[in-house]
Amino acid sequence: VINAYFNVVKQQQLVLAADSAIDVSTYRLKIANNKLEIGRGSKLDVLSAKVDYNTDTSNYLQQKNLLNNYMVNLNLLMARDANIKFVADNQMVIDNNLNYTELATQTESLNPDLQNAFISKKIAELNLKQIKGNRYPRVSLNTGYDFNRNANPTGFSTKSRSNGYTYGLTASVPIFNGFLQRQNERNAKIEINSSELTLEKTRQSIIAQLTSAYQNYSTYLELIKLERGNVDIAKQNLDITLEKYRLGSIAPLELREAQRNALDANNRYLEIQYQAKLAEIALKELSGTLNIQ
Repeated sequence: VINAYFNVVKQQQLVLAADSAIDVSTYRLKIANNKLEIGRGSKLDVLSAKVDYNTDTSNYLQQKNLLNNYMVNLNLLMARDANIKFVADNQMVIDNNLNYTELATQTESLNPDLQNAFISKKIAELNLKQIKGNRYPRVSLNTGYDFNRNANPTGFSTKSRSNGYTYGLTASVPIFNGFLQRQNERNAKIEINSSELTLEKTRQSIIAQLTSAYQNYSTYLELIKLERGNVDIAKQNLDITLEKYRLGSIAPLELREAQRNALDANNRYLEIQYQAKLAEIALKELSGTLNIQ
């Protein structure tokens, strides 16, 4: 559910980016038409601008359709009406303060799979103790209280009553049970060894997952910084190129290239943010510290 939610967040931002691309194409088409009207442009530039406008509109509609599909999927995962429309928070906040040493310590004590393996080992050890207990003598203590009252109107004694405590002590000593005791102990020890191996295998697997997830997390944090800078540079380049196109100092293809670069940079940035968030979630799941509130 969490992954699906942030997928909706990412897709919302992709829709906004696609909508911004349409704004740029609309502006370009307007400039091309104006130049044609005053005799400074060509019909070819207008047609090219119209094709690019239609392409950007098509991309926007496809991104919008993907967003609707992701919303339906999230609604189904949340067991609610698939047709419910909503707006997710556009901010994808990344926790960039996760520390591997702290996560590893938390994983040892909070990871559910690791705790299950540890409990299974403890149960196996207690089972062996219980089986070994069958070797020792057993002593049972029984206590009770008796009360009797009789009435006989025709006899010499018309009434009688007796009461008192009763108690007993029973002792049993196991002598021979056909080697069943030894076999049960052997089986219990095998179970302990198996649970220890399972615990160690589970620990190694989880630590490997944690290490890999943290490496991804660290890499994505670095990429976020890089791609954020690329987004700013590409936007500045697009603004300059638009102005040059308006003044007629560059060809339409240069503007289209700058527009495409800006859109690609923004899309990469959104994807890296999304992947960083997934890596953060994976780390918190493994360490047992994920808060879904």
